[in-house]
Amino acid sequence: MALHGWPPRRSAEDFVGRSRLFWSLYAVAISCLVTSLIVNPHDSVHKDRQEVALGFALAGLATLGASLVPAATALRHLYDAVNIYNDGVAKQPKP
Repeated sequence: MALHGWPPRRSAEDFVGRSRLFWSLYAVAISCLVTSLIVNPHDSVHKDRQEVALGFALAGLATLGASLVPAATALRHLYDAVNIYNDGVAKQPKP
């Protein structure tokens, strides 16, 4: 039986895709924030490095904010997959 067009499968695939997108963006955001902490010197002699650190920090925060969109919309697809699957399961009489 081909399950490619099966609605629970499509919802589950959407959930997996959005989860992967979230984790990818989250990893980039954390990497930018850690790089910002590493690059930032604690002296006023290296002003150019402070600007680079600020750029990484802003990029990390922006990416972190962008990662919340797929995270917030992924669970809806998981719930849809479970509910559609459960609606299609025949009711079993209790023994």
